[in-house]
Parts: sequence; structure tokens; C-alpha cells
Amino acid sequence: MKKFSVIQRVKNDSENGNAIFLILVAIALFAGLSYAVTQAKRSNQNAVDTEKAILSSAAMTQYPASLRTSVVRMVFSGKSVSTIKFNRPDNFGDVPEELLLFHPKGGGAPYKNPPEDVMAETDQSQGNAQWFVNANWDVPEIGVSDSGAGNDLIAFLPNINQAVCTYVNKEMNVSNMGCISTDSIVPDLDISTNSANIRENADGAYIFPITDQEDLKNASPSCTAFKKHSSGCFFDKDNNEYVYYSVILQR
Repeated sequence: MKKFSVIQRVKNDSENGNAIFLILVAIALFAGLSYAVTQAKRSNQNAVDTEKAILSSAAMTQYPASLRTSVVRMVFSGKSVSTIKFNRPDNFGDVPEELLLFHPKGGGAPYKNPPEDVMAETDQSQGNAQWFVNANWDVPEIGVSDSGAGNDLIAFLPNINQAVCTYVNKEMNVSNMGCISTDSIVPDLDISTNSANIRENADGAYIFPITDQEDLKNASPSCTAFKKHSSGCFFDKDNNEYVYYSVILQR
């Protein structure tokens, strides 16, 4: 009887060991399957997010072109660029209707909030995300570069996300070679020595600059990222945000 008990115990121990081993294998396989499914979902979601960002960035880059058409139409009708006002539809104020770009009796341009998908996480709200149009800057070698020629009329969209900024520069062939760059991809913009404000809108209270302002340029003398580029994206290190710009009317 004792001999049988020993054999039976060994057999039971062996079976228990096999069962535990099979359970561990099953757990490992389940964990691997769960990980694979999770990664696939993330990959698919990233692909969807990327495509949405590309589509939204296309809408973002096309919008200033529609503003440009309305500005040119107003100029051809006899309006001076310095008198055109970019008041938003909810804030026309007492500006004459014929001078308002977004008024039906003025430029008739449609006012659109930027796509939420292009904005940084801190500003993914159409209520906060806004375009700004002003003549505080000029882009090197766009239009006339002579001193006293004035500034470009530029549309700015601050606080877009980094992925969109990088994608736009690749599409626009903007290179940061020789430039100071916080993330080694998008050139920094040096505005610390200039009082001009990117987040200023040419509305009824805006005074069009009489003299030239600072060029839209990088701090590095060897940086030529923005030269001859009517649109692109830069990192505003003073405000810690990525900014898209597009020249509406060159000087």
C-alpha cells in the first residue's frame, strides 16, 4: 500500500504540474493576444488621427487663400489695404460696413474658426482657437524687399499642434537647416527683440504700421527657412507654441 501511495502521489504531482504549466501558457497567450489587439487599435487610431490632421491642415492652409481673394477684390474696388478691417462677425462695432472684410457689404469673406484637429491640446476648442491678421511683420524676399516698402499682410494661427506644423513645413518645403530649432524640426522664431504681436488683429482699433517692422526670421544669421516662403510654420519660443502663417498680401 505504501508503494502504491508513493506512485500515486508522484502521478498526481506530475498532473498538477502539467495543469499549472498549461494555465501559465494560456495566461501568456492571452496577454500576448490582448497586447496585439491593443497595439492594433492604437495603430488604427493613430492612422485615423493622422489622416484627420492631414485633411484638417489642408482646410487650414486653404482658408487664407479665400481671404486673399476677398482682400484683392476690395483693393480693386478702390479700398486701401490699410483701411480694410478684419473685425469678426460678432464684433463689427461702428466700423463702416464697406471696410469690413467679413461683412456682406464689404469683402463678403466667410469667417471660419480653424479646424479643431490642427490645434494643440491646450486649445482644441473653436471658441478659443482664432485666426489673427495683421501687418506687423514681413517675410524676407516676399514682394518688395526695399527699406520703406512696408510690411506684408499676414494671417497667423497660433497654438497649432506639432504634428500639423511639421507636416505643413514638409509640404511647403520649409527647411530648418542652419536654424535654431527647439525640436530639431521646426525653426524657432525670434520675436524677443520686437514689440510686434502675432496675436493682434487688424480690426477697427488697429493702426496700420507706417514703418517697416522686424522680418519674420530665425535668430540664427545662417537660417533661411522663411525666405521666399509665403506660408509655413514656426515655433514661437517666447509663447511656447507652434504658429502657422500665410501671407495674404505681400508688400
